[in-house]
Amino acid sequence: LATDTSDNLARQQVGFKRDLIKEVHAFVADAQAFRRDWEANGPMVPGLDPMEAVDRLKKFQQMFEVRKRKWENYSSGEELFGLQVTSFPELEQTEKEVSMLDRLYSLYVTVISTIKGYGDYFWVDVVEKVDEWGEQVLQYQAQCKKLPKALRDWPAYVDCRDTIDNFLEMLPLFQALAHKAMRDRHWRALMQITGKELQLADDVFKLQHLLDCHILQHREELEEITTAAVKEEQIETKLAGIESDWVALNLVRRHCSLHVLHALDSCYVIFISQWCF
Repeated sequence: LATDTSDNLARQQVGFKRDLIKEVHAFVADAQAFRRDWEANGPMVPGLDPMEAVDRLKKFQQMFEVRKRKWENYSSGEELFGLQVTSFPELEQTEKEVSMLDRLYSLYVTVISTIKGYGDYFWVDVVEKVDEWGEQVLQYQAQCKKLPKALRDWPAYVDCRDTIDNFLEMLPLFQALAHKAMRDRHWRALMQITGKELQLADDVFKLQHLLDCHILQHREELEEITTAAVKEEQIETKLAGIESDWVALNLVRRHCSLHVLHALDSCYVIFISQWCF
């Protein structure tokens, strides 16, 4: 009985081994075909729009994960049967590229969606968010700089980097435009410069409306407006102080004049009384 069981197991092992070798041989061809498909239709095709590349990466990631599980199972089976473990250079190269691209496009999607989300804030709420946004986007900038140098000419990398840099450049402009010195006349000047009409009501005006003005293209002119607004406010404050002092001075002078008149009236009464008698 023991001999029969041993023979049966041996036959099964031979069958499993034969099937494994056959499946590995087919998988080698499948891995090569997958690599060709990746190179022809994957996210690394030159000239792809970044968002199209994101969609392709997701698709090929799923396809790769299926093959990676088979790859691991076949390697374990070959080790179990004492066979030489088959290498799959196409899958190894693809795995490196998938990992590298996942870092790039994950950051790209996060940056684009986050900064686009900032545009939904009402302008009246922007000033208290500027510091928080600055810290967040600086973290994105640090992550972007850590990406492999091989990616730095890719459209997604360039778009991601420029989106980060441009937003960081706009933060001081946001703060300047949110200054309490900005009056309606200053906003009208901004509209004239940018050629955009803005509805400034608190429940209407959003950051995205300002972003649509392409303010970086007019940065110097807008900085002149904000600087002038602050100076004008300082002048207005000084004039208001002078006016306040002048009013106070007039009150004092008026008060003193009344006392003088009262004193003159008294003297006149005394004088008339003495003359009549």
